[in-house]
Amino acid sequence: MAANVGGRSLRKPMFVKADSLKPGTNGHNLVVKVVSTETTLQKGAAASPHLRGIRVAECLVGDETATILFAARNEQVDLMKPGNTVIIRNAKIDMYKGNMRLAVDKWGRIEVTEPATFVVNEDNNLSLVDYELAKSQSATKPRKIPPAKNQTKQRKGGHPPTRSRQGIERPDNVTEISQERGDETKDAPGPLPRKAAGERARLLLSRHGLDTEEVDRGCSCR
Repeated sequence: MAANVGGRSLRKPMFVKADSLKPGTNGHNLVVKVVSTETTLQKGAAASPHLRGIRVAECLVGDETATILFAARNEQVDLMKPGNTVIIRNAKIDMYKGNMRLAVDKWGRIEVTEPATFVVNEDNNLSLVDYELAKSQSATKPRKIPPAKNQTKQRKGGHPPTRSRQGIERPDNVTEISQERGDETKDAPGPLPRKAAGERARLLLSRHGLDTEEVDRGCSCR
């Protein structure tokens, strides 16, 4: 039932069992028994009574379903005496080296209550369970790199086409044709010299029985 305080209705706190505790959760209310207490850190108080000491203890607490280590600090250590039944309000789950620890910060509360009648189940220790933080690994896909702006397309043979001075692409067969034409002009016979032309003309005229003196006159005139 909900109680009215200052015109507001307060919900009755819900209590859970120890075996329902999970990593990364908070706001738990439990009634547990203290099985054992072991001090892990104590400093400051022995040096001077005026200084506030720091005390940390690991306390094994539990109910009829499971047990768990409770990290008690400073004044909380005095409440966690073996055999006490305590009410833990607004507790949270901390992780230490992959194991769960029950803890209460300034927003929570611990109080000693009447002894509980249940028998603690010490066979199910939740703090002995190892947890691994799962890391999501995104698959990397191969990324296509676009060609550069000044990169020319390659032909099937693997060599890029040649470019003229004006930057216009020129097919490769133009170069081959020009080379073939150069070879033809190189092997083709050039114009005959004058003396050789005159001898050839006299030879033709003599074959036909004509006079070759006119040919000699023409060559001498030139």
